[in-house]
Amino acid sequence: MKIILNKVLSSILALSVVLSLPTIAFAAESETDRHLDSVIEYQNEDLADAQLAFESMSIEELNGFIDTTIDRINQRSSGAEIDSATGQRVLPGVPTTAELKLMWLAAAQAAKLAGYPCSGKLIECSVLGLNYNESKGAGGLFRDKIVGTNTYKNYINKIKKGTYSTGVGYVLTHPKSENADLYYSLHSCTYTTTKSGSTYKVAVYDYYDFALMNYDSLFTGIVNNWAWLCQHTGVLHKIHVNISFSA
Repeated sequence: MKIILNKVLSSILALSVVLSLPTIAFAAESETDRHLDSVIEYQNEDLADAQLAFESMSIEELNGFIDTTIDRINQRSSGAEIDSATGQRVLPGVPTTAELKLMWLAAAQAAKLAGYPCSGKLIECSVLGLNYNESKGAGGLFRDKIVGTNTYKNYINKIKKGTYSTGVGYVLTHPKSENADLYYSLHSCTYTTTKSGSTYKVAVYDYYDFALMNYDSLFTGIVNNWAWLCQHTGVLHKIHVNISFSA
C-alpha cells in the first residue's frame, strides 16, 4: 500500500495546474522574459516582493518561470553557487531553498488564476510562514464560498434548531463534488458557533500541515510527499487558518 499524505492540500492542485499546462517558449527580449529575470533576482531578497511580481503574470508566464528555474537548476555546475539560506555550496541539479519557495509561490498564483483562490492563498501563506486570518464577513475569500455549501447550510441549520450546540467544535468535511477549492484548501476543518442575542458568530479553524497516511491517487501521493519534504526542510510551514463571520 502506498504511503502518501493525509489532506488533499492545495499544493496538489497548485502544482497539478502548472504541470498540466503546455511548455511555453519565450522570445529573448519579450515582456515575459523581463518578468522572469526580475523575479529570479528576488531569490536572495524578500519573498513578498517576488509574490507581487507573480501577481502581474499570466498562467503561461508563471509556468514559464517554473520551467526556466528548473532548467537553471539542471544546468548549474558543481559548487558554482551558494545557497543563501544554508550557506552551503549548491550541488548540480539540486534546488536552493529560495528557488523552491519561488516555485511554490508561482504555483500558488497559478492556482488562483485557474479558479482556486482559496487553495492558492494557503499555499502562499505556507511559503511565507504566515497564519491566515479572515473576519471580513461578506466579501471574505473563504466566507463567500463556505456559506454557499450544503455542508455549511446543514451545519448552521442544526445550530439554529438546537440539534448542534453552540460553543462546541464540530469537524466537518467539504467534499470535492461540493466545492473543489474548499476541498483542496480546508478539506476537514472545525466549525464552532457562538450566539449573542439573535446573532450567530461562526468560527472556522484549520491547522494547515502535511501528515503521512494512505491515499488513493499516486499523483497526489507524489506531490504531497514532495510537499511534506519541503515542510520538513523549511520551504513550507505549518500555519493556522482562522475564518469568522456572522450567520
